[in-house]
Amino acid sequence: MTPEEIRGVRIARLEGEVDKLAVEQARTRLDPLAAAGKLVIDLDGVSFIDSAGLHALFGLGRVATAAGGGLALSVPSSCAVARVVEIVRLADAMPVRESVEDAAAALAEVSRNDGQG
Repeated sequence: MTPEEIRGVRIARLEGEVDKLAVEQARTRLDPLAAAGKLVIDLDGVSFIDSAGLHALFGLGRVATAAGGGLALSVPSSCAVARVVEIVRLADAMPVRESVEDAAAALAEVSRNDGQG
C-alpha cells in the first residue's frame, strides 16, 4: 500500500492480491486512514480480490463514515477487479469512480451535500 494525499483527501493505492491472507495487514494500515476522515482506495493495481477483501472495503466504509468522513474507490474499467466490484454493487455503498481524482471529487461532493451523495 502506498499512502498519499490529493486536495486534502488521503489516497491509498493497493497492489497485488487482496485476499484473506493480505486483509489483516491491509486493515492495520487502512483503518487509521479511514478513521481520520476522507479516504480514496485505488484498486487499479489489484490483480485479485476475494470475499475477505470485499468485506474489508465495506468495513472501511463504515469506519470512515463513523468518523464523519467517507470512503470512495478508484476502479478503472480496465482494472482486473472492476467486474467483481460491479457484481457486488460496491457503488451502492460508496462512490466508485474511474480515477483517483474523480473519487476524491466525489467525497468532496458528499461533504457539500451534507452526507447525501
